[in-house]
Amino acid sequence: MHPTGPKKGDPLSSAPVDAASPTQEPQQENAAPGVQSQTQPPSLLSTQGQPEGATTDARLTSAPTLQAAATTGSDGGVAMTEERGPDLTGLREQAEHGDAQAQFDLGREFIQGNAVHQDMAQAFEWISKAAQQGHAEAQASLGLMYYLGSGVEDDNEQAFKWLSKAAEQGNSRAQAHVGYMYLNGEHVQKNPQQAFEWFSKAAQQGDILAHRSLSDMYREGIYVKKDIEMAAQHLLRVDGWGQPDVKELDLTSCKINDEMVTAIASLMQNDQTIEKLSLSGNDITDVGAAALARMLEQNTRLRLLNLHYNPIGQPGLKAIADAMRSNTTLQEVLVTLPAEASEDMRLQVSVIESQTANNKRIEGKRTEQQS
Repeated sequence: MHPTGPKKGDPLSSAPVDAASPTQEPQQENAAPGVQSQTQPPSLLSTQGQPEGATTDARLTSAPTLQAAATTGSDGGVAMTEERGPDLTGLREQAEHGDAQAQFDLGREFIQGNAVHQDMAQAFEWISKAAQQGHAEAQASLGLMYYLGSGVEDDNEQAFKWLSKAAEQGNSRAQAHVGYMYLNGEHVQKNPQQAFEWFSKAAQQGDILAHRSLSDMYREGIYVKKDIEMAAQHLLRVDGWGQPDVKELDLTSCKINDEMVTAIASLMQNDQTIEKLSLSGNDITDVGAAALARMLEQNTRLRLLNLHYNPIGQPGLKAIADAMRSNTTLQEVLVTLPAEASEDMRLQVSVIESQTANNKRIEGKRTEQQS
């Protein structure tokens, strides 16, 4: 969920150009049973900014991940057959007769390489034809192909040209990438204000990568005044917070410190949707744990809180243990004790485990009675 951007020279694949998923390491000595550590992803931001209250220059170390052309857009124009998938004969005929949607769909088929052999040159040719007719998804895909050097030599001038055309038509994928190019001065002069405006437009359409970029900008004070609450809101929306069908937030290894987790805890205090919250592998200390404890005193929806591999000491554990005395819904709290953990720290963990186990039993009985 914590994406990096497209890299020059990478082939345009049928999947998003994402960073590798965090890898699991062997279980650490004295860690809670079943707990495995996770590696940190690359840094997302090196600070810089503009106006009053902000820093002086801006560069994200990783571009917004943009969906590759093969996975974007509607499936209109592709007839399906039960035996062999897309019927490309009819699709090619439509494309050759100038149907922009068919041209784009045919280009995607050459990228995916399912019904035909992968051919990036053919993909570039058909997507170019659709883009020249004003097809917004094709324009976004063509811009990304130029940016990545997929099917054509990389060319930031052409990338910016086609991404801008798509962005002006409201394509959120292109808007996020145009914002990235403005932020980092790729082909255009660095302009954090333009970057912020394009990221904002994309985020209004739900683009998760734009939300990630805005979170970074608010957190570090890039162009906008530093605002940790806004940074937290955008970070949560990266993982779908606010959508009724999203029940879990995975904020593993997001470099969340006490300041950031305090804002997250405040936002989650009365949340009635999220059931699982993972904050594993961050920089949360006793101060952040105390903020989470205050959240647990109010929140009645959360069932699992993962705090593995955070430097939380005895005061933080005690704050959570005290909060659990009044919490009747949380059923699992995951923490990692250091090898030198004191008896008092182990005692606090036992209190937490006892209360969560009791909560689980109570809910089990309630469910049994209702069935």
